[in-house]
Amino acid sequence: MKIHKYIWCAVVMFFLYGCFDDKGNYDYTGIPEVKVLGYITNEEELGSFWALTVGDVVEVEPILEYTGDSTALALKFEWIAENGTTDELKTIGFGKKLVWETDMGGFIRISLFITDTVTGYQIIHEELAMWPTNSESTSEAWMVLSEVDGKACFSILEDVSSWEGDNYVYRFREMLNYYPTQNEGQELGGRPVKIMNHWLAGGSTSAPGMLLLLQNGGIGPVYMGNQDYRRALYLKDDFMNGVLPNVNFKDAVANSKCHVLLSEDGGVYLKAVENLDVWFTGKYIDVPATIEGGMKIDRLIRMSYSGDITGTFALDVLHDRLLYIQNENDLEYEGVWGDANAITEVFTEPVNGITLALNDLKDIDILYCGSYVGKVESESGRPRNTADVFMLYKDNRAGSANVGQYCIYTFLFARDYDLWINKATPKVERAFPAARNGSGEVV
Repeated sequence: MKIHKYIWCAVVMFFLYGCFDDKGNYDYTGIPEVKVLGYITNEEELGSFWALTVGDVVEVEPILEYTGDSTALALKFEWIAENGTTDELKTIGFGKKLVWETDMGGFIRISLFITDTVTGYQIIHEELAMWPTNSESTSEAWMVLSEVDGKACFSILEDVSSWEGDNYVYRFREMLNYYPTQNEGQELGGRPVKIMNHWLAGGSTSAPGMLLLLQNGGIGPVYMGNQDYRRALYLKDDFMNGVLPNVNFKDAVANSKCHVLLSEDGGVYLKAVENLDVWFTGKYIDVPATIEGGMKIDRLIRMSYSGDITGTFALDVLHDRLLYIQNENDLEYEGVWGDANAITEVFTEPVNGITLALNDLKDIDILYCGSYVGKVESESGRPRNTADVFMLYKDNRAGSANVGQYCIYTFLFARDYDLWINKATPKVERAFPAARNGSGEVV
């Protein structure tokens, strides 16, 4: 965080000051010091520092404790605000008492720097935080993408609940048809598909805090900022030739090193790798990616980020199989995006009592398929997170013990370093709800 770099520089400068000003007298006993015990604020008057509106005036004064002769100190005060939402860092006041008319929204950390201009002695106190909001920044909110009069409509429902005395009062701020408000009146104009986070929480992104609003027609799919909801990029600009393919989009997945787009006709568009060492570099390829023998993707399944492997599963209804779209930069060495090195079949480890193989899903009607965080015991005996997948399907396979029944199926997906392949290890396969005997055991 910027404020910690700022503090570190202040500490270094303090020690340098001491070195340059050293006259050889090492008797420092009796040097007066100051300590911040707390603050007197107007938080109660405003309701809560966590439910401010930009423009509210914040008043803060430190309660100081002195060691030694306080009259020997010549103190200088500086208040620094760091916006954890935008990373903005600035001075918001001088003097012992801070009176600040809040002028930015988001999560704000405030630090007090106290310096004795005589000795160079300095302390930094970080215990104040607040969250002002305004019409251009939101905290906890629901995003709603709907269709009104045949066109996409993006709205926000923000939770602005707060404590009022001893009571917690629930309030919500409605911002209807909010996209034109934040984008100079521009209308989306298309048919809504979905809205989704399109970033990775670790901060290693080319566009942190972005949202992808998928729509067909109108201005097309667009990226927006997740605090101000202003347009950041038209999706067409993210394709190699700057033109959207003539398709309707159905879904999208954002991984750390691979973004995936799915069209309604079953085509998959991937990010092309341009820089091996930088995540998210490159643009979408112009033509659908494929695998040997072709494919037609019905749905994308985003893997959990908590396991050993990340990426995207894709259900291929042309060959009734599950495919894996890799999330690896080493594809630049092994091949280029769009060939069989980027998309591979999912090899299924044989397990006694389990009959379903993920490269043979014929006569399986998959109703749901999604990723979750599983656990296995490591060699050290400690549990570790894994990237697992849960499927709910109707079994229409002739001769199957579960024919005509709804079933659940889970598997662990991991790297086999002996065979040097990614493979699925089935964990559960049974009818749902499961039949039970008189003792309540699953049969």
